[in-house]
Amino acid sequence: MTSTSCGAGRSGRFVLEGVLEDLDQAHQRIVRNCGLVTHLADKVAKEGVTPEAREYAGTALRFFESAADHHDRDEEQGLFPVLAGLARGEDADRFGDFERRIAGQRPVLEAAWQRVRSMLHGVAAGGFPGPDFSAAARALAEAYSQRIRIEESEAFPVARLVLDAAAAGEIHRDMAYRRAPLSPQRT
Repeated sequence: MTSTSCGAGRSGRFVLEGVLEDLDQAHQRIVRNCGLVTHLADKVAKEGVTPEAREYAGTALRFFESAADHHDRDEEQGLFPVLAGLARGEDADRFGDFERRIAGQRPVLEAAWQRVRSMLHGVAAGGFPGPDFSAAARALAEAYSQRIRIEESEAFPVARLVLDAAAAGEIHRDMAYRRAPLSPQRT
């Protein structure tokens, strides 16, 4: 592919790879937590809602409502808008295709999460989530898996082509800021 964009260059490569590595690690944690939810759903179907199941449900809720939410904002408010602004020529076309695919996939992921979220809240409170918990958990895992495949195969290659050190550094700072505890400077 011919790129008409400015690449990250040698000085920006380290910062850029740090951003992409952080996003990749977040993807790995999402996959692991989807596995936890799927395991939990299967366990609840066999054993009912046990104290351990309640604990797992709380753990999954904390992850998806905090770390996964931060990750989604890292991409949606950080990486993707920057890429859209920097990409030119074929890179812009490629990134536009990616944005359309993600926009089409976003409602599927959100619906799957909302369905599982309500079930996890029920389990965490000691209630039975219903007979379709396993199917809902698998649908969430598949929706996240699909999104991650799209991001890693379409957005990350564009990022490697168009992000410079300054843009990658700003994205990285924003990612850290989202995770920082509230301080007097942030209020």
